Amino acid sequence: MGGWSEEDGYFVNPQAYSKAMEDGTTYASPKHTGKAEERTHNGTSQKRAHGWTTWVGKYHYTRARMEDWGAILTDSGRQWGTDGTEAISPWWSFNGDTLGSARTYYGS
Repeated sequence: MGGWSEEDGYFVNPQAYSKAMEDGTTYASPKHTGKAEERTHNGTSQKRAHGWTTWVGKYHYTRARMEDWGAILTDSGRQWGTDGTEAISPWWSFNGDTLGSARTYYGS
């Protein structure tokens, strides 16, 4: 439905958002935050994606991935819950050719 990308910032898919709200129940609007986290481990630079979604009363998911040109490098999978969810991708080690980009997603 929406998310955050390291390159482009926050985004929402209007059609998916409208469909998610069609069930007749009134929910608070979702709030989503995403960021890239970096560290050096044993001399190697690593990065991961970290996302949080708050959607009061709504069963939803948050997902965090490291991606490169559409290829999935690491993936937290969908972390499901009601009210608040958090997802953290596994660390991606830079290999010289592929730096990777952090992206987070949410939906219901």
